[in-house]
This record gives sequence, C-alpha cells and structure tokens, in this order.
Amino acid sequence: MQLRALLGSFVLVLGCSKSAKEEPAKGDPPAKTTEPGKAGTAAKPADEPTPAADAKPAIPAMPELTGAFTCKSKDPAVAIPRKKDPKNPWQLPFDLTGCPTIPSIFGTATFGMDAAEAQKAAKGAKKIEGGSGYVYVGKHPFRQQFSFRFDDATGKLEKFSFKVDAEGFAALKEAWGEPLIYTRLSDKVHAWFNPAAKIKVYATEDTWDRANIKTKQDEEVPAYWVYVVQYSPLAELLGTEGLLAKPLIGKTVEEISTAHPGLLEVKSKEQNQAELDKLGLDKSTQAKAEALGVGKTASANMMLPETETNQYHTLVHGDWDGGKLEGYSFQLPYGKDEKLKAELLAQIAVVLGKPTEARKEDDQLEYTFKAANGLIVDLDLGILKEDWHLKVRAK
Repeated sequence: MQLRALLGSFVLVLGCSKSAKEEPAKGDPPAKTTEPGKAGTAAKPADEPTPAADAKPAIPAMPELTGAFTCKSKDPAVAIPRKKDPKNPWQLPFDLTGCPTIPSIFGTATFGMDAAEAQKAAKGAKKIEGGSGYVYVGKHPFRQQFSFRFDDATGKLEKFSFKVDAEGFAALKEAWGEPLIYTRLSDKVHAWFNPAAKIKVYATEDTWDRANIKTKQDEEVPAYWVYVVQYSPLAELLGTEGLLAKPLIGKTVEEISTAHPGLLEVKSKEQNQAELDKLGLDKSTQAKAEALGVGKTASANMMLPETETNQYHTLVHGDWDGGKLEGYSFQLPYGKDEKLKAELLAQIAVVLGKPTEARKEDDQLEYTFKAANGLIVDLDLGILKEDWHLKVRAK
C-alpha cells in the first residue's frame, strides 16, 4: 500500500451586519428628538445586535448528480463488435458490450473463483502460478498477454488486466463513452462503471514494448494498462443493504466476526509495525508515520471493495472503546478535482438526504447527516484536503 494512502487511512456564514441607519459623522452631535411640551434631548442609541460567537452557516443546497458514476448505455448487454483488421495483430481480440464487463477472452472466469475454478473457466489459460494466470493471443513476436490476479490473503480471483494501445483505448471510449478522469496518488485514472454488475474498468497511461508490425523489431508505443475489478458503488455502500445498515456499533470483535464472518481484519501491533517497516521509509517519514499512530497499536478494521474513486480497496477504520466498536470511518478520494468532490457529495446526499448541519473548517464546508438505524454521519475533509472523510457514529 502506498504511504500516502496508509497515512490518510489512519488519521483520519453568518456575518455581522451594520444597522440600516447611517452613523453620524465624527464630531457631529447626536441626533435629538423632541416630544410635545419637552425640550429636545439626545436620543438613546439603539442596542447593536451581537452576533453569536458559534453561529453556524446555513445549510446550502446540495449539488446535482451529473451521472459520472453511471453506465452511459441504454442497453448494458448490447454487443459492440470490434473492428477487425487482419493486418493488425495488436487490435483488441474480443468484442465489447454496452457497459463494462469482464472481457470474453477470459472465458467464464469471474471474481471470487479460486485458482482451480479459474483455470477451468479461462479456457486456454496457462498453468496458474505465483498468484497469477495468463491467457495468450497470437504467436511470437505478435503475442498479447491477458492476466488475472488472485488475492494474496484469500486466494480468490480479484483482478483482470491487459494493455491496449491508442487505438484500443479509443475503442473502449467508443463503446462506453468518455471516462471519468481523476488523479489518485501519482496516477491519472480513466474509469468506467457498471453499477448493476459492480464492475469497474479503469486505465492508467503507460508504454508498450512490442514488435513493429512491418519490421518485427521491438518498439515502444504509448499505451494504457487496463484493469477490470469488482467495486462497491457508493450508493450501495451507504444504502439500505450496505455497510451502514449492518448493526455493528456497540458490538465486540467477537460479536461482529460471528455475525459477519470475514468482515473484520484483525491485526496485532507487531503485524502492523511489520507492514510499516516493509515500506522502507526514510527515518523522517517513518517518524511522521509513527507519530500518527501507524504501526503502534493493534487494529480491527474492515477491508471492503474499492468505491468509484478508491483504488485497491476501501479501508474502513474502526474506532474502539472498551472493546466495543464506537464508530468507523473511511475516505472518498477526489484529488484536486472540485467537480468530482461535488459529485461525491451529491451521491451521499441522494442516499442520506439533506444534511442536518453544516459547518466551516478553513473556509471549507463540512456536513452532518442522519442515517438509518439512528446513526450519524459526519462528512469532513481529509488531512490532505483531497478526500472526503466519512465518519459514522451513534447519536
């Protein structure tokens, strides 16, 4: 796990207005009023309103969803035949569908299969070794590689990947529309979604060393790594059957593990310290990480599928008090993209309803929502101000 993601995972307008009356100029006598039968006397100044020291800003209207997290096709299953060019051995060797799905080149292999199941399902796949399987198309020197990867901890299939050149990338856009583009860590990510199937396809820019079609000599061309993964749509994560719907708060590790096997990932202090040490950080960065508590304590967190903008997974950090879960939190990255930040907020508001409270932190608005099961959701900015930090607690 990259350091930035690791650190981020563990740390989780009422103005004062003047009176409508103009103030007298300096040196001018106060205005006088005269009552019948009395001499003129100075008018008593009206009391100025005193603004509340802790006044909270009004709750603004929530942004509207733009559809950035949806499939653009009216028919997700419609077949989109590839443009076949017998002279181009590097073209996509499979047809696409209206919405992102697992390419047919992998046969019937799918997420959650073990190695034996995937070996059988991915017809023509080479023997699975080292946690990965491969399907090859073509012959040397024009051979394409399509990979599928298994999770180290569970041994279950978790990811498909392959490379495409500019022409192949254009074919993806033609089939699925313009991707959502955002920056995560140092990567520029192009992402498409199929919420119904919970399949996310994302691509990152790279190069491809391959044989030139005419000369058969090696050359380097601009390309993209394409990844097909299973994800958890934010709308479902926060919805009636998602994480917030599970009665977790107030429960012990044992109670949660019994009711929801595999949901919690429990690690000792030594295990967390070992993971931090594996990063090979310089002394200064290591000290900063340890100052934030990374690797210093045991933990019991939840590792969920990534959301629209998370990569690899969604780490849900548990807050424990007296051996019971007091609350939990996770991050929703948006980088420096204000439109993506607004889209995430809009999606949260669609599921949870209008915020019950708004507040300002460093001139940025943060919110509180009411959720199901009597839960409260606080939406703050992450440490780097490139993530929404969503915290769930009891009333």
